[in-house]
Amino acid sequence: MTHPPAFLTTGQAATYCGVSLRTIINWINKGLLKAHQLPGSRGDNRIAAADLVAFMQSNELPIPSTLEEHVQPNRMALVVDDDESMARSVARHLKGLGFITGLAHNGFDAGVSYATLKPSLMTLDLQMPRMDGFALLEQLANQNTCKIIVISG
Repeated sequence: MTHPPAFLTTGQAATYCGVSLRTIINWINKGLLKAHQLPGSRGDNRIAAADLVAFMQSNELPIPSTLEEHVQPNRMALVVDDDESMARSVARHLKGLGFITGLAHNGFDAGVSYATLKPSLMTLDLQMPRMDGFALLEQLANQNTCKIIVISG
């Protein structure tokens, strides 16, 4: 059994992503893909396999079986709050912790987003229009749910 390399060249990353070498370099230059520049005049980059896999997951690119060892557990969080500034603030904090976030502004939209995103974590405001947090909790009670953090004024 061969182990996947811990670090990849830009060419290897391009092959795994199914894009051109120039695209990988552009992603690195724009700060979208983390890479380490090797010392010397050529400016070659190396990409940690775990960073490439995280990038592929966040951009919904298929993960090749040779890199599955580096796949992180589900890091999707759903932020449910009718106050948009509060929702953005919570989402910003969760992104800083490495989560990919989705937003919903009422219980009904949260139910739809929950089924689509399959988050591992949900923050939930209890007082919302249309369908409040209590009703959403009742709907999710019979399901194998994620961890839910209630945030309410």
